[in-house]
Amino acid sequence: MKRLKLFLMLLVLIFPLFLLGCWDQDQLKQARLVYTIALDQASGGQLLGSFVVRNTTSHTQQIETNNTIYYAKGRSMREMSQAVSASLNGRLRVFKFRVLLLSEKLARTQDLYPLLDSFYREPKSPLNAKVGIVKGEANEVVQHQKIGTTLIGEYLDQLIEGEEKLSVISPQDIQSICPLMFDPGEDFSLPYFEVKGNEVEVVGAAMMRGQRMVGSLSRVESKLLQMMRGKNDGTALVSLAIPMTNVHSAVNRVSFEIMKSSPEIELRVRRNHLDVYYKLGLKINVKEYPPANLDSPKEVSKLNRYIEKILKDRCKHLFAKMQKHQFDGLGIGRQIIAYHNDEWKHMNYKEVYTHANFYPTIHVESKGNGIIY
Repeated sequence: MKRLKLFLMLLVLIFPLFLLGCWDQDQLKQARLVYTIALDQASGGQLLGSFVVRNTTSHTQQIETNNTIYYAKGRSMREMSQAVSASLNGRLRVFKFRVLLLSEKLARTQDLYPLLDSFYREPKSPLNAKVGIVKGEANEVVQHQKIGTTLIGEYLDQLIEGEEKLSVISPQDIQSICPLMFDPGEDFSLPYFEVKGNEVEVVGAAMMRGQRMVGSLSRVESKLLQMMRGKNDGTALVSLAIPMTNVHSAVNRVSFEIMKSSPEIELRVRRNHLDVYYKLGLKINVKEYPPANLDSPKEVSKLNRYIEKILKDRCKHLFAKMQKHQFDGLGIGRQIIAYHNDEWKHMNYKEVYTHANFYPTIHVESKGNGIIY
C-alpha cells in the first residue's frame, strides 16, 4: 500500500514536466490590432485594402490612442493582410476587429463571400463584426481618423448599433449573413454609408441579392422594411404627414412608436404566377400629434385610418421597388420552398417574383395617446 502511494506521489510530481503549457498563446501586448478594414477596387483586378491599426502610447499617468492606416493591394483578403503584417513584423491581429467596409462599386461587381472567406476560416476571427457598404470609395471613410473625439473604428461600431436599435437597418454581422448569401429564398440588407463633409452617416440600406449589391433603400424605406418584417417592436419612431381640414395648418404631422408589429403572409402559388396577400397589424403609441384631439374615440379611429392608408401606399411602392431589383427582403421565396415545394422546383423564382401581385392590408390600433387622455 505504501509503495502504491509513493508511486502515485512520484507520478503527480513527474507528470507536469511533460505538459506543453500555453503553447498557442498570443499575447495581446505584443499584437498590433486592426479595428476597421475598407476595401476598394483597384486596377488589374486587384483590391485596395485600407487597414486601420490602433496605436497605444503611455505618458506618465495618461494613455493616448490613435490610428495608423496601412494600405495594401492584392487579389484576396489574406494576401493584403500578409502584406500589412510584413510591415508590422507579422504582428497584425483581428482580436478587436469591428467593421468591414466595401465600396459600392466593389459590392456591385464582385461576390461578397470570397472577401469574407478568411474570416470564416480563422478560429480567432470576430464573427460578430459588422459589414457595411459605402457610397463612393470606402477608404474615404477611414481617412477620417476621428469623428468628434471618437476614433473611427469605435464611431462606426456605435453608429451601426444605434441605427439597429432605431430599426433603421437590419442587425447583421459576418456570421449571420453567411447562410443568407447562399439562400435562394431570402435576401438581406446591409448598412449604407455616405461621407458628408466631416461626417459619416448611415443614409439607408444596401439591398443584397445573393452575394452582390443590387440597389439601395432610403432610411424611410429601410425602416419600413423592418416594420414589414416585424423586426422593430418598441424601437421604431415613425413620423408621417397627415392632411387635415384645419384652416390654420394644411398639413400636420403625427409621430408614433410601434409597440408591436404582427406581419402575416399568405401565398397563392401557381407554376408561373404568384399572389402575395400581406397583412400587418400595428399597435402604436402616439408620441406627437399637434391637433391634440385624441380624447375622442372618433378622432382616434380617424387618425388610425389615415395612418393605415399612408402605410399601405408606402408598402406598395416599397414592394414594387424590391421587385424591380429582384430583392426578396420579406423572404417570400423561403415560404414557397417550405409550403409549395413542388411549384418551387418547376419555377424561375426571380422571374415569377418580379411579376407577383402584392395585396397589402394594414390595421392600426392606438394603444396609447399620451398622459392627458
